[in-house]
Amino acid sequence: MESESAYWSVIVHYEKEEQKKSERLERKSYEDLLPNDKQVYGYLNQWRTEKSEQLNQKKFMICHNSELIDLALYKPSNLDELQQIKGFGKQKADKFGEDILAILNAV
Repeated sequence: MESESAYWSVIVHYEKEEQKKSERLERKSYEDLLPNDKQVYGYLNQWRTEKSEQLNQKKFMICHNSELIDLALYKPSNLDELQQIKGFGKQKADKFGEDILAILNAV
């Protein structure tokens, strides 16, 4: 007597998706800034100082210097572009994005 057995076959196909994190912009240094960018950095630094006093937090908890440098250099114009700056996820962009974009649009 022959026994017939049923078998399942599974094929798994894997494709790596491009992640938003890989779209982040290259981190720059203060020396990379042009004179106009350094002025924007100064405005952002002043905003960070005022915001840290208002929220009673350390300045680096608001934004690191490197983030301010990248903001001054790349000058994002909306929240999606802001999230391409290293250190700015959705939560930080939602919390501080409007302030930062207002500064960048004013200069």
